[in-house]
Amino acid sequence: IPFASNYVLNHLKILNGSGKIRTMTNKYFITDEGNYIIDADFGRIKNPSDLSSKLNEIEGLVAHGLFIKLASKIIMGSKHTTITFAAPEK
Repeated sequence: IPFASNYVLNHLKILNGSGKIRTMTNKYFITDEGNYIIDADFGRIKNPSDLSSKLNEIEGLVAHGLFIKLASKIIMGSKHTTITFAAPEK
């Protein structure tokens, strides 16, 4: 939410991350709902579930991209290659 962006950015720092509001042609990128997208970097995340819970507690943060217990496969592009990560089958 735009009016909470500085609050959210400060809380990302508290969680040992860094964030930057996404821009397009030197203006803030605005979603269809009128919000900003903050690109955050936490480096290698040792405990994604814990980080997800802490992000969910930040007032003004609408959603994040940690899909805990929602995805079993990741398909990622890297240059001219596709890399797939899959959860072990149970």
